[in-house]
Amino acid sequence: MSEFSLLYNSTGDNPQTFLEVLAAICGWLYLAIWGAYMYPQVFLNYRLKDVEGFKLDYPYLNLSGYIFITVSNTVAFFYEFPFNNYGMGNVRIQDVLYGINGTIICVVLNLQAVIYKRGKNTITTFSFFFTIFAWILVVVFYLLSEVYRVVPPSQALNIIVCLGNLKVVVNIVKYVPLIYFNFLRKTTEGMSIVAFGMNLVGATFSLCQMGLDYHNGKTPTINPVKTSLGVVTIFYDVILVLQYFAYRKNSKSRMEQSLLGDIHESRPSHGEKLL
Repeated sequence: MSEFSLLYNSTGDNPQTFLEVLAAICGWLYLAIWGAYMYPQVFLNYRLKDVEGFKLDYPYLNLSGYIFITVSNTVAFFYEFPFNNYGMGNVRIQDVLYGINGTIICVVLNLQAVIYKRGKNTITTFSFFFTIFAWILVVVFYLLSEVYRVVPPSQALNIIVCLGNLKVVVNIVKYVPLIYFNFLRKTTEGMSIVAFGMNLVGATFSLCQMGLDYHNGKTPTINPVKTSLGVVTIFYDVILVLQYFAYRKNSKSRMEQSLLGDIHESRPSHGEKLL
């Protein structure tokens, strides 16, 4: 039974059906919120016309991570890759759409980093070489397990599983430069707190959907990649939220100044007449 039919036919008389509907709702909420969490950052960069306050390592690393998880989820979903045999659980359509949307928005963020003023904000040497190493690892895994068959595909060596695990590693790494960047400046100015608040909420709904799917018997095991992504995201987002409230007294948001400037510009001066 599809999620849409569950939403249409469900009643409160069947608690199992109710939990299945709740899982479907959590799934689409996770896609909507977690999938759109970087939109506020794109909007903030556009209004400020610079990316000086948003550490560029984050979108740079994030792009590779989203490419990894998009390929992994898409292949697993459309080609019915036996993730369950690898202890990875099921992949849902929301997981595929989440990866595609995230890849697109990361491309936009990286283009903004090229177009807008960056100041002294650059990509660290560590992030640059880490990304190169990750892609080399992907190529090596692919050649060994899928092309030359030097090693048989297994839970540790299958390229699809490898891509999912690499996404988790990228998630662990990508927040560190941003948090350290905020710590050095003693401000989160230029970083959209709305974006990372949405990130936290979206990750929570993702974990809820997966937990309900497991409880409802939709998947025989908890997906370790999806679990790790959710837990790591929540952990780092809590730190970023704490930084925002700890440093907010040090500066006034340039986003607020930009919006106030637009309002003042739209008001007529004392010598002007309203038309």
